[in-house]
Amino acid sequence: MRRAPRESRVIFAFAACLAAVAVAAVGATGGEAAEPPTSLPVPGTWRDVAPALAGHDGFAWYRANLTVPPGWAAGQLTLYVEKVDDAAETFFNGVRIGVAGKLPPDEPGGAADAEHRYLVPPGLVRPDGPNLVAIRVFDREGDAGFKGIAPCLLGDGDKAVSMAGTWEFRLGDDPAFAREPLAGVEPFATVGPAPALGRFATLIRRQAQDAALAPAESRARFTVPDDLAVDLVLAEPEITQPLFLDFDARGRLWVLEYRQYPEPAGLTLLSKDAFWRAVYDRVPAPPPSGPRGADRITIHEDTDGDGTFDAHRTFVDGLNIATSFAQGKGGVYVLNPPYLLFFADADGDDVPDGDPEVLLEGFGLEDTHSVVNSLRFGPDGWLYGAQGSTVTAAIRRPGAPRVLRSQGQNIWRYHPPTRTYEIFAEGGGNAFGVEFDAAGRVFSGHNGGNTRGFHYMQGAFLQKGFGKHGPLSNPYAFGYFPPMEHGDAARFTHTFVVYEGDALPARYRGRLLAANPLSSHVVVSERLPTGSTFRTRDAGHALESADGWFRPVDVKDGPDGAVYVADWCDGQLAHNANYQGGVDRDHGRVWRIRPRTPSADARTTTRCDVAGASAAGLVALLDHPNR
Repeated sequence: MRRAPRESRVIFAFAACLAAVAVAAVGATGGEAAEPPTSLPVPGTWRDVAPALAGHDGFAWYRANLTVPPGWAAGQLTLYVEKVDDAAETFFNGVRIGVAGKLPPDEPGGAADAEHRYLVPPGLVRPDGPNLVAIRVFDREGDAGFKGIAPCLLGDGDKAVSMAGTWEFRLGDDPAFAREPLAGVEPFATVGPAPALGRFATLIRRQAQDAALAPAESRARFTVPDDLAVDLVLAEPEITQPLFLDFDARGRLWVLEYRQYPEPAGLTLLSKDAFWRAVYDRVPAPPPSGPRGADRITIHEDTDGDGTFDAHRTFVDGLNIATSFAQGKGGVYVLNPPYLLFFADADGDDVPDGDPEVLLEGFGLEDTHSVVNSLRFGPDGWLYGAQGSTVTAAIRRPGAPRVLRSQGQNIWRYHPPTRTYEIFAEGGGNAFGVEFDAAGRVFSGHNGGNTRGFHYMQGAFLQKGFGKHGPLSNPYAFGYFPPMEHGDAARFTHTFVVYEGDALPARYRGRLLAANPLSSHVVVSERLPTGSTFRTRDAGHALESADGWFRPVDVKDGPDGAVYVADWCDGQLAHNANYQGGVDRDHGRVWRIRPRTPSADARTTTRCDVAGASAAGLVALLDHPNR
């Protein structure tokens, strides 16, 4: 028998220890009496291949032998396993290499609604075989079994070993199934072309119109209150996939176009867990030396003051999963996880003076709809940002030994003069959005139901999904603060603006205007003081759309007092479907919500010159009714 390299022997020895722990854990959560083995064809659902099993609720096991082709053991191997209701664990030679869902699941339907590719550590592989593949499943009121493609070992380029055929099958639960040799059974060994596989998710067909409506047709499907009107200010091809908006000191609109989403350029995806958290083969280098992505920051100007953005240019492109930016201190700060970057532009010519400086590194890339986002300056001069729920962070300044770690959602901040990074408050929803009111209080939205979001206090611990997103960093915290009380609210309004402008009618002042991309509307909600925080109460919609492609993802107030809405413009919003190429990359719009009947002194343009104002002029602006 050919001996494995020393590194592989060490890994295998370590894996054997893990196997004992994993199998012990299986035994602790099982408990069903096992029945004698039989055999079932794979693929095939229980209802189709063994109708007597259709009513079974509980644990069951599949097992089969596998021969790894010569030369494959030293390379990168992944095992593809499709959805099995309601949850499943996959074992390779007794070691659990992947899990989809919770066993047993909390409710029918389970979390195992995805196909997965699990990395097989080289030290687990027996080059001369056979190797035992065991899959522990749990079904509750479902049609369990393999519905489409049998498990496959993916290895050499576009080659695979399909495990379609007869598997040993047992009802009940016994941890020994994962480690017992399967004697007298011919292993799967035939190498063929890799089948067409889903990208970590069951196939989700686009449930939408065949194509996006033209901007004018989409506008015709909007409904707004009698005191408001809506204008289109930007659309494709000038922009696509707008995620984040901001205005500069000259009244120009800057747009972050999230065109690389959902996967970072230049990285190889090794695996995903049941919550879509990814593991990549490496950490990308920062631009310009790292992989070049498709994200960009563009600038749009109203040159003649007629309220229309007629001049367009690109500040920087080639970014790779960039989510937001903030302007100030002689340049532009850009969140491009795993990095916070600074593009110097000392002369203000809208051309970076050179390569960006890396200010911070270590922001997680596990989930690109949860990465750090919504960068902005606070009234205290710190840069604030949000971190989503299904990422982690290990932040440090480049070359510095100190690392500050976090898991899951929080609001963080960075002080440019002292280069200090800290967690401002921990917890919340899948935090995407940072908003300040005129009193300097911090808010973010929520992607769940029955609340419009969270009010963050410095140093506070807030509610989060602890089982999915990890515990609070302080084990001695005496509980946590809940979200703002609301009542019955359909999910989700993850970004909003506290409107404190002077253009919209008075009834909107102080209220939240919140983006709900799933419901294609911008909701208006009151803030009502309660104790030391707020509760919210809906007061109608600033904009509703019958166009299913209208997907508001950012809301900002402009220098003219109007409210600007970034429209992602896609017929389907489903993060798992986007990993299969379901995202539309050709569309994107920005809409302006303004008063239907402007006042006599209303401004019709965002043009301004804060940058050129005198010190006295800047002080005078502090009394302006539009923040």
